[in-house]
Amino acid sequence: PDAEVLVIDDTLMNLMVFKSLLKHTKIKIDTASSGDEGLTQAAKKKYDIIFFDHMMPGKDGIETLHELRESSNNPNRSTNAPFVKSLERLSALEKIIDEEVDNFVRLKGEIRNVIDEIENHDQQMLLRYRYIHLYTWEKIESKMHYSHRWIHTLHGKALKAVDAVLKKKNLI
Repeated sequence: PDAEVLVIDDTLMNLMVFKSLLKHTKIKIDTASSGDEGLTQAAKKKYDIIFFDHMMPGKDGIETLHELRESSNNPNRSTNAPFVKSLERLSALEKIIDEEVDNFVRLKGEIRNVIDEIENHDQQMLLRYRYIHLYTWEKIESKMHYSHRWIHTLHGKALKAVDAVLKKKNLI
C-alpha cells in the first residue's frame, strides 16, 4: 500500500485498466501519457517501480528509460523498470539471432557453391534437396523417384564428391 508506481503509456485505456486492476491494493499510481511527461513526473518524485509502454509516439519506452538513467539528478535513475529491462534483453537476443541468420545465409551460399562444383547432376540435386531446401529423406525419394536404399547410396557418393571438391580447394 505504501508503494509509489508510475505508469507511462500513450493509450488512455491502458492507463485506466492498470489503475483499475490495482485500485484495491491502495498502491499510489501516477500516470503519464508520453515519455516526456513521464520524465517530468519522474524528476519530481521517487517511485518504487515504473512501467513503460514500449511503443509510443515520440520517445518509446526504452528511449525514455535511457534518458531517465542518464539524468544525474533524477531520483529514479535506479528505479526498477521490469518490462523495459525485458525488452532490452529481447533486443539483445534479436541482434544475436540476426547475426546467426546472417551466418546461416552465408553458410548456405558456401554450401551451394560447393554443390555447384559437383559434376554428377543427381548428386547435386540430392545435396540441394537435403542441405539447401532441407527436405526429408522421404521427400527426396519422392522428388527423385528413387528408392530409399539408392538415395542413401547416392548420398554417400555425393559426400565423397564434396570431399574431393573441398580437398581441391585446400579446405580439408
